[in-house]
Amino acid sequence: VILITTKSGENNSGLRIDASSSFMVSNPLVLPQLQNEYGGGWGQSYFDNFGTNFGPRFEGQEVVQDNIGGFLGGEPTAFENRYDLNDFFETGTASNSSVALSAGNERGNIKLSYGNSLNTGMVPNTNLDRHSLNLNSRFSLTDKWRVDVSATAVNSSSDNLTVSGYGSQGVMYNLLWNYTNIDLDWLRDYWIEEDRLQRQLFTWGDNPFFIAYENINAFDKDRLFGKISTTYDFTDALSLMVRFGTDQSSELRTARRPISSHRYANGMYREQSINFREINADFLLKYNQRFGELTTVFSLGGNIFTQETKENYIEGRGLAIPGVYTLGNINVTPSLFRFDSRKQINSLYGFANLGYMDFLYLDLTLRNDWSSTLPGDNNSYLYPSVSLSAVPTEIFDLWAPMDLLKVRLNYANVGKDTDPYQLRNTFAFATLPNSLTTPDRLLNANLRPERTNSYELGLEASFLRNRINFDLSLYRTVSTDQIISSAISGASGFSTAVINAGRIENQGIELMLGGNVIQTENFQWNLGLNYTRNRNQVVELADGLESFVIAQGPDGITVEARPGGRIGDIYGNTFLRSPEGDIIYENGLPVTGERDVVGNYNPDWMLGANTGIRFKNLSANALFDVRQGGVIYSYTNAIGFESGILATSLPGRDGIVGEGVIDNGDGTFRPNDVEVGAESYYYGIRPRDNAEANTYDASFIKLRSVNISYQLPAAMLGNGLIKSATLSLVGTNLFLWTDVPNIDPEAQAMNGGTLVPGLEVTQLPSARSLGGKVSLRF
Repeated sequence: VILITTKSGENNSGLRIDASSSFMVSNPLVLPQLQNEYGGGWGQSYFDNFGTNFGPRFEGQEVVQDNIGGFLGGEPTAFENRYDLNDFFETGTASNSSVALSAGNERGNIKLSYGNSLNTGMVPNTNLDRHSLNLNSRFSLTDKWRVDVSATAVNSSSDNLTVSGYGSQGVMYNLLWNYTNIDLDWLRDYWIEEDRLQRQLFTWGDNPFFIAYENINAFDKDRLFGKISTTYDFTDALSLMVRFGTDQSSELRTARRPISSHRYANGMYREQSINFREINADFLLKYNQRFGELTTVFSLGGNIFTQETKENYIEGRGLAIPGVYTLGNINVTPSLFRFDSRKQINSLYGFANLGYMDFLYLDLTLRNDWSSTLPGDNNSYLYPSVSLSAVPTEIFDLWAPMDLLKVRLNYANVGKDTDPYQLRNTFAFATLPNSLTTPDRLLNANLRPERTNSYELGLEASFLRNRINFDLSLYRTVSTDQIISSAISGASGFSTAVINAGRIENQGIELMLGGNVIQTENFQWNLGLNYTRNRNQVVELADGLESFVIAQGPDGITVEARPGGRIGDIYGNTFLRSPEGDIIYENGLPVTGERDVVGNYNPDWMLGANTGIRFKNLSANALFDVRQGGVIYSYTNAIGFESGILATSLPGRDGIVGEGVIDNGDGTFRPNDVEVGAESYYYGIRPRDNAEANTYDASFIKLRSVNISYQLPAAMLGNGLIKSATLSLVGTNLFLWTDVPNIDPEAQAMNGGTLVPGLEVTQLPSARSLGGKVSLRF
């Protein structure tokens, strides 16, 4: 970062200019560890178009390889390990620059800034750019009348964002089904026939370079948001604030799939436009007065919130001319979709803030919302909150080293509405003229607002002139009437229904501890700790509802909520076990047991630790994150076992006897003694639908960030133009310690645009980033 400062930028300060620039590079933090002893095939024989690595051992032999891809012209070539995932991924880059102009006088100030962020991804041919222009100003028109204005315009765009996750369009999915005897460079020339036929290793997947350069997902989004507010002081005690804010965006997304794509054999082109607008208009009348030792603030306000979305979608799965991506080149009847939604919430609210002798504080709020998304009988919901706190150190001498002691007790009730159009079913137009389709989702004209009651007991303290700080919070929340879409019997004519369901309870603890461990004139060491622990329980669901599926993964793996269980429980197939807990085998392979819960993705506890050291002009800061407990289901490991590409699939390549027992049929069991081939064993011991086999303890320690800076001594700079200079080295996600193999345990699947903890379905690797920074002031 280069920082140029000509003025202070404060009121009555004249003009100030700040400019900055930074650059960082990124590489994968974790890549799967691959085996390098066996090549493509099955049963230690070579096959192409199979996608597995249970073929011959690499012993210097020559084999006619890759007839499907046609890379080598059918000639015998050396059968040896060539596969390296690093040959696919590139070094990502992030460049950030900004410039800001600010000025002010005794009446106010104004600031205008521009910034851009230019990024290239670790997957070839991916990028993300962002440009923003921001205006902020505050002026006092008179001694009683103030005006604040802020506006930001942002353009975000990408020529291509790759698909991550399960399926033939996923990069990691296809990389894990490749052969270890393949050089990834052979795949770079991915066309056999330009725009008509891709070069691939197997017919049920795509060439990863073909995905990167031809499966294009582009977008261009313009967003404008800002607000204008004015405050008028009628008296020293009475003021009125009126504010108007807006947030609107226009986005165009396009997707291109060439002919010979596995999922879209005839090609595909899609356009999707999304227009969004949100408006907030509110006022707040405030009265504050002091009566001796009693301070009072009373406020009355209101808000009108409106939100509109208009979405148009057209997709054609067939291209008349290969490589031409326009709506006019679609040669099939396209799929059309249009969705318009509007939502409005009107609100009135009041606040009362009371303080006595800077010792006792009472805060009361009351709010009522009227939502357009709820039925008329239930669209009004009132919710209060109350907060009581005391600061004994303001009136009592408790302990000389203690600077502050504060106790707080909070209660809040919060109401929540739902999305638009969840009340009444309507018919939709079908493809044929004058025809309609019936919905498969049963809506609910009797929905009630969701409710959450929160309770908190807190304690704050500081010691030794604020060198040590402590904050403890104990909390409990109870959520009822959650609005969900639940599966129902198909005999009803619908597959899902919108209902109010459930009672979910959360309780936990948050603890923050920090301070200056050592502080001298030339040396300082700061340390901060943040500990959190949460437990939740699904107390009940709606009558007759035994389970609610929160997220659906591949091969029947689900995240569910069931009465008596917890939010985040992962369900799937398990091993059939003997009464002693041993896995039961049949014909040398484990037997699948009942579908059951295999763990919960929520951690037992989390700890954040930050530390900073300064010695004269040198400073260093680091942030660690610790997560203990919780589990993650890994599709990367499941596929890697099935394909035989992972190093963990090496044991038993000449035959393996699984550890477990055989059922004798009379209630007794004997040790399993049946040997099977490695290819059969790894398909059987870790099939993708077996959640127990592919779920891991998600505990980890991660060095989240490091910043090392050196400020050049003033004597070195002299009396020249540069007044100060700082050199910095910055890193993020630098190291990871975990027992989860081959992936980052923070990897999360996507489900309808929402991240799903606990499920990893061949996600792209997370990034380790390192960069430099220079800061100058003139």
